[in-house]
Amino acid sequence: MSREVTLYWNGKPFNTAVAHRVGRTLSYTWQNMQTGTDTELCVMFKGGKRKACETTVYVGDRASS
Repeated sequence: MSREVTLYWNGKPFNTAVAHRVGRTLSYTWQNMQTGTDTELCVMFKGGKRKACETTVYVGDRASS
């Protein structure tokens, strides 16, 4: 029903949390953080062999209209 998941920030372990199952999905949401641009964020479940990674991209100021 739950598994440990680690967040990696530019290849280094940043935080570990417990993801919980919601339907068929294991899910955990980290708090809002300032990652900047071109930051590689990856997650890996304990006991897993694969990492899921994505690199942040600046999309402009969405707050202004």
